Amino acid sequence: MASLVVLKFDTTDGAEKGLEPAQSLQKQQLLQILDVATVTWPKGRKRPKTRQVHLGALDHGINDDFIKQVRAKVTEGTSGLFLLLGAVTTDKVVEAFKSAPHFELIASNLTHEQEKKLKEAFAA
Repeated sequence: MASLVVLKFDTTDGAEKGLEPAQSLQKQQLLQILDVATVTWPKGRKRPKTRQVHLGALDHGINDDFIKQVRAKVTEGTSGLFLLLGAVTTDKVVEAFKSAPHFELIASNLTHEQEKKLKEAFAA
């Protein structure tokens, strides 16, 4: 089962910077990224900009309607990173994301217990 995780960053470039550790983990085969989208809202712009990264010929991905719904949580001066993930080595992911810019988990399809554990791990 794929996991969908949405991270909100306090800066407009946070989502792009947050993608870097995820891509590094994928190269190490510790994380499988199935699809990626970013939403950025630079200060002074009327609305956010959405960029979907198409990773090969996928028959599934992050639903455009879901992106539109959640991007409402991305406010001016912030950014969001949408990750559709396959296999995950959780402890390695948590460690790699500790160096990412400050972020908040704003949406996921994880169970309540999984989401709680993930939030606790990132808070540590």
